[in-house]
Amino acid sequence: MREVLPAFASPSFLSTSAIATAGITKRQRAEAVSVGGLIRVCKGRFLPPGDDDALRRLIASAGPGAAACRETAASLWGMDGYPHALPLTVRMPMASGMRGRGLIRTRHTPELLQLNGHPVTGVADTLMDIGASTSPLLRWIGDQEPIRTLDRVELALEGALRDGLVTFDEIGRILDVSTRRRPGRGSIEAVLARRPVGAAHTESYLETRAVQRLRDGGLPTPRRQVPIHDAHGREIARVDLLLGRVVIALDSVRHHTDRATFERDRRQWSELGALGFTVLVFTYDHIERQASFVRVIREAIAMRAA
Repeated sequence: MREVLPAFASPSFLSTSAIATAGITKRQRAEAVSVGGLIRVCKGRFLPPGDDDALRRLIASAGPGAAACRETAASLWGMDGYPHALPLTVRMPMASGMRGRGLIRTRHTPELLQLNGHPVTGVADTLMDIGASTSPLLRWIGDQEPIRTLDRVELALEGALRDGLVTFDEIGRILDVSTRRRPGRGSIEAVLARRPVGAAHTESYLETRAVQRLRDGGLPTPRRQVPIHDAHGREIARVDLLLGRVVIALDSVRHHTDRATFERDRRQWSELGALGFTVLVFTYDHIERQASFVRVIREAIAMRAA
């Protein structure tokens, strides 16, 4: 469970002055550092031993106003496409004099929150910031091609909407207070512009990737999460994606491993076929690692038209 608090709820490091205010003398502080009771990150900044990790060290070294941002923040929020917090990225105010790898000075003032003990940029700010990143999105071994900037912003956006982390109103407020020169603004605007008006969010990472591959292949935009009813008005299935009468079903090992789901899916596919739908079933490998995904769907549409 994510613990989300205002950024000022707990400090990201212990300063020399804060330690002195607690009544600890300079000599006592030195002794604590020597025995591992305090960890010196840089001049004037320390961490408790239980809080020592690479991200906390980077945030502590950046000083007041520092917070995880971009890829690191997206990973901490659990956004689609960001299973790893790498590369470590920390934002800090433009006035900060700190320099170093992973430290990014920003002119804007994002919403800052404490997420599971880490200061982190808010979800809407994070979505905009990853649109400004040039770091490649880490992929799994065997995936055929990199994911472009707009596509990775779209992945993160759909996942954040699905998990209830952000709303369109919150994104709109960030856009309202951001200047045109803010890095990443153009990316989030482009993703919102190409999104079908009123469309439901996708239900999985794989579903978003399927939408992107279809778009790249020049096929029409599919309808998402469409309920299908039989002649008696009974809902027999809610299909992932629908192009005309072609159903695109996504079979995920993660979400379709139990026997009940396995049986339900195959019953629904049979009923859809009986109603005259063409049902095409794809897995992660089909979408990410095989060039035939778009071709098979295009041929199915052509056959129905003929």
